Amino acid sequence: LLSMLSFILLPGHMCLAQKQTQHKDARAEAVRAGMLRAFGGKKKLKALDYITYRLTRTAYRDEDTTTTEQLWFMHLRKPLVIKLEVNGQDTIVSSTASLVLDCAPDIPERKAAYERLLRSRFFNFLYLLNAPDADISFITRQTYKREPVNIIRVSNRQFPTITLDLFVNRKGEVVTSSTIDRISGQYERFGDEYAYEKLAGGVVFPLLYRVVQQDKLLAEGIFSNMQLNSLSPFWERQLRLLAVTP
Repeated sequence: LLSMLSFILLPGHMCLAQKQTQHKDARAEAVRAGMLRAFGGKKKLKALDYITYRLTRTAYRDEDTTTTEQLWFMHLRKPLVIKLEVNGQDTIVSSTASLVLDCAPDIPERKAAYERLLRSRFFNFLYLLNAPDADISFITRQTYKREPVNIIRVSNRQFPTITLDLFVNRKGEVVTSSTIDRISGQYERFGDEYAYEKLAGGVVFPLLYRVVQQDKLLAEGIFSNMQLNSLSPFWERQLRLLAVTP
């Protein structure tokens, strides 16, 4: 993990500020429009600048169960993501990973950390629904756990290998997501979404997810303390320490 802000750009890719034009998939855009409504409406989502939240992640293994706590600051317009690892009940930050997604020299040893943060932001629904760097294509109609869903695939123009298939129900809610395994050619793991709740300003977000494989629970995550366009005293201090402004 990085101890301070890292300015990174992978070789051969353009800055996020540079725009590209591409033909839109009409069926995928119709599904996306339903998602916009389900998550609170285009107007409310467009008004979002940044979010902060706590993520409690639990991994279930045969030999043990591990729970970790993370604090996230995620800007939805500026190229800034910050992740803090929490150690103990006193919210002690044990390590920091932060990233400015902008033009800068490539640092190969930090490529993995860069891509993890990029992936985390790109696949956050509140960012994805507004993301200028997202391409969306319609895949098929199926059923998932006996519920009819439209499957759309989202990808990142700067990193074409980052893709995710969203299973969207008739309400526009994402009931699960997955990526096709390169070896088997099948969906193997699913990230089921639960507990859609209305947040401040009427924005809606699923506060619980579970990762399952062949009906076996592998991990789950709970979002809490989610704030939209608002900084707690804790986050005000953290941003001052990192010398960044939202």
